[in-house]
Amino acid sequence: MFLISGFYGRSIPCQLFKENDIDALIELSYASIVGDFLTIVAGILVFVVVRQITENQETKWIKIAETKENPMPPKSFPSGLN
Repeated sequence: MFLISGFYGRSIPCQLFKENDIDALIELSYASIVGDFLTIVAGILVFVVVRQITENQETKWIKIAETKENPMPPKSFPSGLN
């Protein structure tokens, strides 16, 4: 999503200098708003992915700590999971 918004966002300024018609400039403004929206969506997706990875790692740490071979959590156990 970041790649799409990046390529899309880079094409807008190039077209902006080619156009002299007010209607074309208005359309480019709308296209710029769409590019900004794509960037926001990409940021939200990154947040969701990082949060899911964090939850998976925390679950893995808890499972490791509960095994018979390792009944006590390691000293480097992440904070908030004790």
